[in-house]
Amino acid sequence: MNKLQQIINNKWFPFLFVTFAIGISLFQHYRIFTLDFIGVHSWRQTQTQTVILNFANQDFSILNPHINDLTNNNGLYRMEFPLMQWLIALFYKVFGNHLLITRVFLFCITLFSGFISWPMC
Repeated sequence: MNKLQQIINNKWFPFLFVTFAIGISLFQHYRIFTLDFIGVHSWRQTQTQTVILNFANQDFSILNPHINDLTNNNGLYRMEFPLMQWLIALFYKVFGNHLLITRVFLFCITLFSGFISWPMC
């Protein structure tokens, strides 16, 4: 058995590999956590954040996602089921309105989805 096979067969290898991958991802995204919305999809990010803020500050009913547009149906905006926005708004109610909460929550969802799909590879 060569040295590489010994390293891979070590019982700690998966834990170290995942920890290293999370560390690299955090290093690559660290500066993004503190930025405001930027990029070609900032309109969609703003729309999602508006729904989150309206959940946290106005109506917390998951069936009534609102955006700041009173010209159409009193701002009611049902595009998808807003479970993610509602969960983030729950954290906003506990910790206050900070964009960092949204960024960290979505980063954790990304990591979790990678862990779920990893055994399938």
